[in-house]
Amino acid sequence: MSRNTMLVGLVWVVLAILYYSAYGIVIQVLDVREKGFDLINTTISVLPLLISLAITYVLVQMLRLRQLVRTLILITLILLLAVPASLSLNRLIDQQMKKVDPIGYQALAENFHKQIDSVRSSGKSTTMNVKELTNFAWDKLYLFGPYTTHTQINERLGYTWTRNSLRLSDDNLYLIVFSLDGKVVQYLDQTTPILGDFNTIYTPERGVVQFSSSGTDSNEPNQPHMQFLERK
Repeated sequence: MSRNTMLVGLVWVVLAILYYSAYGIVIQVLDVREKGFDLINTTISVLPLLISLAITYVLVQMLRLRQLVRTLILITLILLLAVPASLSLNRLIDQQMKKVDPIGYQALAENFHKQIDSVRSSGKSTTMNVKELTNFAWDKLYLFGPYTTHTQINERLGYTWTRNSLRLSDDNLYLIVFSLDGKVVQYLDQTTPILGDFNTIYTPERGVVQFSSSGTDSNEPNQPHMQFLERK
């Protein structure tokens, strides 16, 4: 083996190590963002592959070998580079299939925030059926509190819905999840404190939410919070 071939091979191995490490970071970012094929996700998923393909092509052309051999080597290296990129693509496809209606999410958030703002300004508690705040079909509502892991969320839902390990990584983060026929149809990330039995599965027929400003925090006695209850 010539020095030229050894040098090119060494450079490509270093490139491959950096490339695979980069895609490890990319997949972690995709798992946290969970935005499917948006501009940022698509860019960071494709860019490392394109750069590595270009560098690989240049390196292969530097080899002092017959054209057929260089072509075979290039194809082999491309296949190796395609592995982490394909994993990234599978992540994006999975996220895209699980995405909820963004307009519906915004409407749901506005409905909840309207009640929270009303309680904050008036100081009066309001109790209503949860289904009054939704404009989509659902049959189960789940509550998740601070520091619930994505694994625990998925176990409760019965399938892998999220891989975001940072979703509830703070004292002030809560998650409301609506499902229909065993699949998530909408959710709501919340920073307003939520009270209630987090082990209960609420239904449209019996699920009730009370918006109140009575303090859950001694430092902020008028801080609004929500309490989910089951109608008897």
